[in-house]
Amino acid sequence: MQILRTQILITAMTLISSNIIQAKNFPISENNHVTVDSVRLHYRTGGQGPYLLLLHGFTLSSEEWTEFFDDFSPNYTIIAFDLPGHGKSDRPDGSFSYNKWAELILKALDMLNIQSVKAIGHSAGAITLLHMAIMQPDALESMILIDGAHRGSKESKEELMADGFEKADSELQKYYLKIHHNDMDRISAIFEDIRDMAARYPVSSKEAEPILSKIKKISIPVFLIWGDHDFHFPMDIVTELYLALPNSRLWVIPDQGHVPIWSFMGGDEQAADLFVEMAKEFLSEENSDQNN
Repeated sequence: MQILRTQILITAMTLISSNIIQAKNFPISENNHVTVDSVRLHYRTGGQGPYLLLLHGFTLSSEEWTEFFDDFSPNYTIIAFDLPGHGKSDRPDGSFSYNKWAELILKALDMLNIQSVKAIGHSAGAITLLHMAIMQPDALESMILIDGAHRGSKESKEELMADGFEKADSELQKYYLKIHHNDMDRISAIFEDIRDMAARYPVSSKEAEPILSKIKKISIPVFLIWGDHDFHFPMDIVTELYLALPNSRLWVIPDQGHVPIWSFMGGDEQAADLFVEMAKEFLSEENSDQNN
């Protein structure tokens, strides 16, 4: 079994928002859409090389990744979706489901004639990647999961079931309004989906056993990056996930929470450089068994 490594990430983050985001010499196109199952999904794309799928967390949008576009676009063709109901993407009918999100992203990749991708996901984006890897193993070559797991803490469940826009501070409210284009109906629906998700949130190993048994069959390389003070997914949960994945490595970031590399939400201001370095190293590796 690979030795757990604990390191402090040093990063800096600057949010960039524009119709075309210049990433060194590789422009990122902002307004792209693909429709699957009557759901119109928005994505940003650009760069060169193999495909790199980026999935953001709940309440956010593909703008979460803009700081990293110019780091990855020289070597990868970025596909950064707004998850369903977020940013400029439609919200599917019916109750919230990670399986539904995973199915929509997989179908969208197929519509774009993308056979397989490397991927990075944060929080809900990471959980969506887990479901994608279970549903269609050959669609993902490797993936980096940042603070998003198969179950959450009891305290997180209780907090999320009472969550809402009004609970955010004024700066975060302004950011939500910006990335969701001042659409309060959209924002309210996102928090409705959060509460719906939390109501079915597995919090114990026993409750999570059905999905954990499927996770144990994921054979692709997985890099787990975690803040050791994550309220939603504390260390016992990521350790359980790490041990379940047969080909994984774990990097724990001391004194960080749920958003360890995003300074605008409380992450370490100097985190990005080391994250980018380690992510590039991992994504460039040939598939190999790390957790043995």
